[in-house]
Amino acid sequence: MSDGIPIRACGVSVLVLRPRVLSNAKDKVLSNAKDKVLSNAKDKVLSNAKDGDDGWRVLLLRRAETHLLGVWSYVSGGIEPGERGWEAALRELSEETSLVPLDLFSADVCEQFYEPAVEQVIVFPVFVALVAAGAEPILNHEHSEYRWVTRGEAAVLLPFAAQRNTLRHVWAEFVEHPPLEYLRIPIPGAPGPGV
Repeated sequence: MSDGIPIRACGVSVLVLRPRVLSNAKDKVLSNAKDKVLSNAKDKVLSNAKDGDDGWRVLLLRRAETHLLGVWSYVSGGIEPGERGWEAALRELSEETSLVPLDLFSADVCEQFYEPAVEQVIVFPVFVALVAAGAEPILNHEHSEYRWVTRGEAAVLLPFAAQRNTLRHVWAEFVEHPPLEYLRIPIPGAPGPGV
């Protein structure tokens, strides 16, 4: 009799969202309430965004190393000994992109997949990092290129169903609706929400 397949939480995924880059003064005055960008950082979402991407982009990175070579993905990586999940999320974001988030949230979801090589179900808690409009990553050796893409473009580029499901969840809960304050993770050393 088998003991079953072990479940192991050993890494994190981070979806990085960036709001619309406003190109000129005309863009700063948004006449339609549906397109209004909320000014408080804790509500950095578009009110009532029900159709389209309304200027929001998600960061995708193309893998440059042997494991998953050429695959588009989010920021992700392992949790180091003694490290908390959110600490791993901030570290991986910094290592892979040099981006500094304005806000960090638990996405209130985990990605999971079966890894046949180790006969385990791997679970990654997912985090959402909101960065400033115009923020651009500086990639480390793990990635060959990046793209800020719409939800639709990401759905085409992401190869795994779990990634696309996570994207749909994050888009619904962080772009189409203001994120729940309960999911906010205070960033040590940061001035706090609303900056």
